[in-house]
Parts: sequence; C-alpha cells; structure tokens
Amino acid sequence: MLYSFILPAILHNTNLNIPKEELIASLRKKLDILLEEEAALQDELRQNEELGNSLSNKLESTATQNELKKFRNHVQELEKITNLLLSLSGRLARTENALLILPSNASADEKMLLETKYKKLTQQYEEALHLQKDIDNRNKQVLFYLQKYFTKDELADYNHFIKMKVKLLVDYKELVEKIKLGEEQLKALTNS
Repeated sequence: MLYSFILPAILHNTNLNIPKEELIASLRKKLDILLEEEAALQDELRQNEELGNSLSNKLESTATQNELKKFRNHVQELEKITNLLLSLSGRLARTENALLILPSNASADEKMLLETKYKKLTQQYEEALHLQKDIDNRNKQVLFYLQKYFTKDELADYNHFIKMKVKLLVDYKELVEKIKLGEEQLKALTNS
C-alpha cells in the first residue's frame, strides 16, 4: 500500500520526469517514422496490386474464362495462405512465450491448456505449410499457360508481382505489429 503513494510522488519529481519526457519524445519520433514507412508500404502494395490488375486485364482479353479464373483464384489463395501463415506464426510465438514465462506455481490445468493450444497451433501451421506447397505447385501450372499469352517481360512482371505480393504482406504485418507495440508502450509510459 505504501508503494501506491510513493510511486506517484517519485514520478512527479522533476528530476525523474526529464528522462521520461525524453523517452516519450523518442518513442513518438520512432512511431512517426514507422507511420511514414507504413504509408510508403501501402503505396507499394497499391502499385503491386495495379500491376496484378493490369496482368489480369491482359489475360481477360486473351485467355479462356477458365484460365482467367484460375489465375485470379491463385492470386487470392496466395494472399490468404500468406495471411494465415502470418497469423498462425504470431499466435504460435505468443503461446510459446506464455509457456516459457508460465510461473512454476501455475496449475497443471493451466499448463496443459497452453500445451494443448500450442500443439493444435503447430498442427494448423503444418497444415497451412502443406497448403502453401499446393499453391506453389499451382503457380507452376499458372505459369505454364501464362507463357501462351504473356511476353517475356510480362512473365517477369507476373513473377515480380507474385514475389512482391508475399513480401509486402509479410513486411506490412511486421510493421503493423511494431506500430501496435510502440503505441502500447507510449500509452503505458504516458499513463505511468
């Protein structure tokens, strides 16, 4: 109980507020930089989507409806599996961390619940990796018929589009996590 009175008194001491204010200013500056990166990354995502749409439009005028549908489905599946893998890996990491920091006096039920969750997430992640392999194999099929309709430059654009789609999704997810963490830290620091 004594600490609840001492801590606010210490925090209001002007000598200790200076470093705290500097830390808050530094954190705000870093968040501003991350937000600028996010805007730039969103622009890259938009440009890559425009490239994908232009390739899709080219196919629309030359490929069969079935081939066009396969192309569009492949692009959608690639995005979905990438997002699924990112989500599962994040959940796996949080569950693993929860297991690692679980106090030694935690109940057996609590530990078993976390271990069960970890095993289930691991299984789901492995299944998602298997789906990703199927999607990668389908990419070879899509590439095969794209060769009938695309020039070498357009095929290079397609390969660039696919690689960048995955890379930009991963980069964006990581950046959003950093921003979220920074905002949480800033809020905790400001409120302390």
